[in-house]
Amino acid sequence: MIIGREKEQKKLRDLYESGRAEFVAVYGRKSVGNYEKIQEVIKR
Repeated sequence: MIIGREKEQKKLRDLYESGRAEFVAVYGRKSVGNYEKIQEVIKR
C-alpha cells in the first residue's frame, strides 16, 4: 500500500482509465518504489 501519494495515484489512474494510448515517464531515485506505484494503480 502506498501512503501519501494520492495526487500521483489519481493522475496515473486517470491516465490508465482514459481509454487512449498514453505514454507516462515515471522517474525517481532508485529504490523508492516506482514500479510499485504503477502496480498499485493497475491492481485497483
